[in-house]
Amino acid sequence: MQIKLIDSSMRDWSAAVALVKNKYRAHFDADIEPAPDYFAVYYDSFNQVKACGGITVAKPVEFFSEQYLNLPIEIMLSEIEQKPIYRDDIVEVGSLASLSRQAGSELMMLIPLLVWCKGKKYILCTATSQLSRLLARLGIPFVPLQQAYGERLRGEDPLRWGNYYQNKPATGYINVCEMSGIFLANAGRYGFRNLEIDVYPEVRKSA
Repeated sequence: MQIKLIDSSMRDWSAAVALVKNKYRAHFDADIEPAPDYFAVYYDSFNQVKACGGITVAKPVEFFSEQYLNLPIEIMLSEIEQKPIYRDDIVEVGSLASLSRQAGSELMMLIPLLVWCKGKKYILCTATSQLSRLLARLGIPFVPLQQAYGERLRGEDPLRWGNYYQNKPATGYINVCEMSGIFLANAGRYGFRNLEIDVYPEVRKSA
C-alpha cells in the first residue's frame, strides 16, 4: 500500500478524477467535475488507484464548501476557537471516493497527517451522514457547523448533484492539532520517502 499526493500534471490525475465521478454517479446519481489542487491517492500493491481525496489550499476566492456557510470559515473558526485563525491555516478536503472500505478508511486517517505535514491546522469539509459516522469511528474529530443545502450553490445547478443532499450533508471542520494522539498511536506505521521540509523562521501563535 502507498499513498501519494499528486497534482494535475501527474500521471494518475485522470484516474482519480474518474474514480470520484464514477462513485458520485453510482451513489448519488450526481454528475460532478472535481477540481481540487491536489489529490491524495491510495494505491494497492499492484499500483492501482483504490481511493482518493481532493485537497484545496486557501485562495482569495471562497472554498467550495463555504457556499454552505453564513460567514467565511476563518471568521467562524476564530469565534469558536477564541483566537485568530488565518485563512492560510485552512485547507478544504472533498471529492472523496474509494473502491473498498479499507482503502477509504486508511486514506481518511492519512489525509490529516498530510495536511499537518503541509503546515496547515484546519480542514474544512462537507460530510454526508455516512461519512460523518465513518469519521467518528476512526476517531477523527469532525465538528459540524451548518447543514449543507443545494439551494446555496452559486452558479451551479443543484440537480447535477442527484440525491446527494438527501444524505444530510453538513459542513464543518477538523482541527488537525487535536489528532496528535492518533498520530502518535500510529508511530512506526507509516514511512515517508523523498520528504522535503520547509522550515519557517516565525510561527504564528494561533496553534
